[in-house]
Amino acid sequence: MNTDDVVKRYRCTACGNITRFDVTSTRRTRAFHHFSVSGELTIDDSELLNEEIEEVSCRWCGNGSAVIEYASGEGDLGGEPGSSRAIGADLTPIQEALEVAFVVARRDRDDRSAPEPPRMLGPILGFASLPERALGIVRDALDGDAGFRSRVVEQADVEALDEGSRLFLTRPDGWADVLCVLVEEASRRAEVDDMAARLADADDARRALSEQRDRFHSERDDLAASLAELRGREAEQQEQLDATQPQLAEALATIDRLTEERGEAVRQLKVQERTRRTPSATPT
Repeated sequence: MNTDDVVKRYRCTACGNITRFDVTSTRRTRAFHHFSVSGELTIDDSELLNEEIEEVSCRWCGNGSAVIEYASGEGDLGGEPGSSRAIGADLTPIQEALEVAFVVARRDRDDRSAPEPPRMLGPILGFASLPERALGIVRDALDGDAGFRSRVVEQADVEALDEGSRLFLTRPDGWADVLCVLVEEASRRAEVDDMAARLADADDARRALSEQRDRFHSERDDLAASLAELRGREAEQQEQLDATQPQLAEALATIDRLTEERGEAVRQLKVQERTRRTPSATPT
């Protein structure tokens, strides 16, 4: 990396941090490896060939979506002069302008008498509509090509666009600061909407739990009533059983007595039968 290269800095629009960030990057370097006879390595003349920043998050508040990049020495704007990068990664406030620019670029591509659209848009002009992942490409094309931006203003109904898109295309004095304010307001509204949605979900969950609790109490009361009824029936049956115990005991006693009398009668019959079969002795 040459020492003349512009130093990129970061700023967290959520908390204002400009000094502490966690940066995840992939680097491709070329370096001179000098080994000693004993095998010790010394690396000299390391040159950074390419670096891709994958993620930057704020060390102070942990926010990764609110961190923006700017060149050192550009003050607190948070973006390059005449650039919309100050608004960060959320391009919703200027999305209408980007979609209009995409339509104009597709029209110019098919019209030989029209100016050629920026080359960087070539790979995405084959899409029927602007993909969300390509919003940044159109933003960069409008930032870097004032002529293309002027043509978009000429071709579009600027007054019909939202405020952020109008500012982004027409760029009056102080437009970037106003756009940053709009982005912050939109971010706050989104946070409020998100909080309202979460509160609504919490209310729905609370109502669902309340309904479940009411159903549980109702089922509990029904079970308690059924249990009381069963216990009443059990007590009634026990009372009837207790009332039949003396009768049962008397019946069992009668059965025992009759059984005994029957046994005695059977014995007497057997004695009489033996007596009848035994011949009488004849006197001499």
